[in-house]
Amino acid sequence: MLHVSPKISIGLPIHNGSTLYNNIPLIRQRLDSILSQTFTDFELIISDNASTDSTPEICQEYAKKDKRIKYFRQEIIMDFIPHFKSVLEKTNCEYFIFCDHEDRWEPTFLEKNLDILETNKKFIASFSRTSRIGPGCNNIFKIDSHDTLIKKYYKKIRLFFRKQNKMCSITGSYDKKIRTCLHQFHATYFMYSVFRTKILKKATQTDGPSWDWVVLLKSLQYGDINLIDEVLYSRYIRNTANLTNTYTKDKISLSNLFFHGLPFTTWFYRYFGVFLFLKNLDYFVILNLSFISIIFVIIFQKFQKYSFWK
Repeated sequence: MLHVSPKISIGLPIHNGSTLYNNIPLIRQRLDSILSQTFTDFELIISDNASTDSTPEICQEYAKKDKRIKYFRQEIIMDFIPHFKSVLEKTNCEYFIFCDHEDRWEPTFLEKNLDILETNKKFIASFSRTSRIGPGCNNIFKIDSHDTLIKKYYKKIRLFFRKQNKMCSITGSYDKKIRTCLHQFHATYFMYSVFRTKILKKATQTDGPSWDWVVLLKSLQYGDINLIDEVLYSRYIRNTANLTNTYTKDKISLSNLFFHGLPFTTWFYRYFGVFLFLKNLDYFVILNLSFISIIFVIIFQKFQKYSFWK
């Protein structure tokens, strides 16, 4: 009998996904979200990156109950990019979507995005508007009337460098699409779109700094990205980390912390050339000045216990 591949392949790279949220492991909530989709012709490829919690047992439990789930375990932790690529390489389905174990889909997420791609060939990917869930989803930068002057100033600085432009579809000429993509604060969410598999594989063939940005910008040369004007995706936001400890805990050097945008800036200049770089110079100026925001965060977080802050 001829084997027919499912229409969509869902790639779920995961490491230690059993953190509790509302007293339920995140990976359980994620798997339930996937299995509740109204569109059912899919396969789910789980790559467990050497988890040390209960993730393997939970994933194997679900795989035994549903034949659409394929579970693979890495015995040694892989780097981020090779791990993501590994799930994409395992599929021959027409469509593919990367899946974050912390996020959620509404039941019609796959169905509605697939309808867009099936009826409009100019789109190489489709996504939806998002909502925010999790312990860090509150707007901690909202200015309160009771804030001291110094705290208001701090929040204004953070907001300036975290300007959240409303996401929109990315269409038009390639130059226009590049600019539209760069100037959307949450454009990297588009990495979790439903993609045409062949195009996504082409876009992920090479590596680069800020890999998600690289993949998006390269994929746009093949077509447009659609955004459904409906909230079908919930993005999990963790607790805001204290940046004074981040570079120590994650072994990030101060130079990389302050100048994190420089490698991507250099890649963009070399890949696209001086003309497109200058057309988007305003974006790269803001990107590379964001270290000012980080300096203020570190300074102010050091002084939160003092009365002038409160």
